[in-house]
Amino acid sequence: MTKTCLLLIIGLLAVLWPEYAAGQVLPVNPALEIGGMLPFLLKKEPAESAPHKLVFYLNEGGTPVAEGQAFRRVEVSYRDSVVGVVRLYYPSGKLYKSTPYANLANEIKHGVETMWSEKGQLMARTEFFANLAVAITSYYPNGKVQSHVQKLPDGLKTEFFDSLGRRGHYELPSQQAWLPGQSDRQVPQWVGEEDEPVRRKEKQKNKL
Repeated sequence: MTKTCLLLIIGLLAVLWPEYAAGQVLPVNPALEIGGMLPFLLKKEPAESAPHKLVFYLNEGGTPVAEGQAFRRVEVSYRDSVVGVVRLYYPSGKLYKSTPYANLANEIKHGVETMWSEKGQLMARTEFFANLAVAITSYYPNGKVQSHVQKLPDGLKTEFFDSLGRRGHYELPSQQAWLPGQSDRQVPQWVGEEDEPVRRKEKQKNKL
C-alpha cells in the first residue's frame, strides 16, 4: 500500500466514520462517554427558554443515581431551550469533554468539541458543522499537534507530526494491503520528512 493510500484510509475513517475515529484516532475513554443517552436524560426535564444548567450523576453503567453514588457527572448548560453545551467529567471531578450542540434534544453537534486529560492537557479538538466532523486535531502530552485531518471541498487534508513538531507520515512495513478490523493487519510505522533523503538512497541502492 502506498503512502497516499494509507493516509486517505486514515483520513476517511476519521472524518466519515466518527465511531471508528472515536475508538482508533482520538483518545476516547468509553467509561466516560454517554453515547445516545442525552435525549433520555433530557426528556423528563421541563422546557425553559432562559439560560440554565442541569446536572446528572451516573454510575459506571450509565444509570442516573444520587450524587453520593455517582461514578461521574454530566452537566448540560442551556443557552436557550434548544442550544447548549454538554460537559463530561472524570470521577475525580476534572473536565473530560466539552461539546457544543445546536440542538441538544436531537444531539446535533455544532462548534468545537474539546477533550482533556485528567491532568488538564488538551488531547483532541474536533470541529463540527451540523453534526459533521469537518476537522479533527489530536495532541501529544507536551501540547504539540500529533495529527490533523480536515475535510475540504475537493477532498481531505491529512497531516501527521512527531512530538517535536516535525512533519511525517505512516507507512506499512511491506506493500501488503490491509483493512481496518483485520486481526493480522500490519502496524504502520512512522517516517519523518527528515528521513526521506536517506530512505530514497537506500531504495535506489537496493534496486541496483
